[in-house]
Amino acid sequence: MQSAAKPAPQRVLSIDVLRGLSIALMILVNDPGDWGHVYSQLDHAEWNGFTLTDFVFPNFLFLVGVSIVLSLSSRIAKGENKRSSALHMVRRAATIFVIKMLLSAFPHFHLTHLRLFGVLTASPSASSSPASSASLPGTRATAPALSPPSPPLCSSATGR
Repeated sequence: MQSAAKPAPQRVLSIDVLRGLSIALMILVNDPGDWGHVYSQLDHAEWNGFTLTDFVFPNFLFLVGVSIVLSLSSRIAKGENKRSSALHMVRRAATIFVIKMLLSAFPHFHLTHLRLFGVLTASPSASSSPASSASLPGTRATAPALSPPSPPLCSSATGR
């Protein structure tokens, strides 16, 4: 008995290209070589500014959102019910969270150094539940206090 070959899912080339560029930029900005001599676009802006580095994470989250919409519409078109789609998203988010926690614990496990909040833990919760701003039970999420911009280095119009 021969099984029918499933047709390959149709990919959106622009999403794949942008995802590849985002991953390449993530690698580049996290390892620019010599940290003593970093090209200014590979470093975060101090307060009032925007560099290429500051574009990476919002771009990645945009791609996550677009991919979720495309994936869910594809699953609905195939006749999958909402329950199985929701379970799939929760399972995937839990898997990403577990991998993140294992990577945080590697190579030396210290319970006090485990970081629950970060990029990898924010992405699955933001992409899997509408209530992503809720904190974990027993914890209290606090936003960092915003500080005013630093004063300019020169106070006169002549630049001295």
